[in-house]
Formats: sequence, C-alpha cells, structure tokens
Amino acid sequence: MSFTLSNEEALTALYPEPSKKAQHKRIPELTEKLARKVAESSLCVIASMGNNSVDCSPRGDAPGQLVKVLDAKTIAIPDRPGSHRLDTAKNIINNGKVSLWFLSTDWAESVRVSGDAHISVDPTLLNQFILNDVLPVTVMVVTINEVATHNDRAVKQSGLL
Repeated sequence: MSFTLSNEEALTALYPEPSKKAQHKRIPELTEKLARKVAESSLCVIASMGNNSVDCSPRGDAPGQLVKVLDAKTIAIPDRPGSHRLDTAKNIINNGKVSLWFLSTDWAESVRVSGDAHISVDPTLLNQFILNDVLPVTVMVVTINEVATHNDRAVKQSGLL
C-alpha cells in the first residue's frame, strides 16, 4: 500500500472546502492599496525556477527602496550587491516564472505576486534605483499575472513578527 498521494482529487478529499473569501482572493493586478503596500515593503522573498534548479532568495532594503511599482501590472526590483551567484537572475533568463512574497513588520497580512520576469539593463530604469550613489547592474522586471494577500498567522506563530 502506498501512502503517497498521486492526484489532486485524493488530496482535496482530505480537506474541507476553502471559504468563499479564500477561493476569490486572487486578483490579476495590484489594487491601489496593494501597490502602496508593495512599494513600502522592506523584505521580499523571490522564488524562481531555472532549467535544473529551484531557488528561493530574500531581498531586503529600506521601505521605498526595495521595489518600484511601475503600474498595476508591473513591478521592478534592483539587484543590490550580494554574493554574485546570480541564481535568481539565471533562473529568470532560463524560465521567467517567479513568485514574490512581500513582507513588512507593519502589516497584518503579506502580499504575494506571481508573474513573468525578465532582467533589464535599461539605463532609465537603472537610474530609478540609485542608492548611496551606486547604480544597480540589473533590474528584475515582473509582469504580474496574479496577486494574493495572506494572513500572517504563520509568520506571527514563528515569532518573526
């Protein structure tokens, strides 16, 4: 007998039906309120998948420096100095699908954004992210496919908030 679930029907049969609110919490773009929250976030965790790797990388900065909301369907995040491994950037070049989780100690809920990303070296875009007279080498631009909010019960239970 196998204890491994092999289809969605077997999985969903084990759980109660999600609430109507949970079923309809995903939207195709940032609302004005969510755009403000994302723009003010201080921590983002980026999940990406390349040809042979999956990566989950944190990005942190002062509120207002981490991400720019270009419009309701587009955000941009600079690549600040780090390890230079380029795991996320390489995955984006090879696959382009990302999921981002925005957090702040000031929020009761976090924001998740999923979409298609590309890496840009557009000078106009790079100049929007000058910090301490340092220009980022690249900027990740995400075209949003889906936005969702999450109650931060798990983060609070962890003791991080």
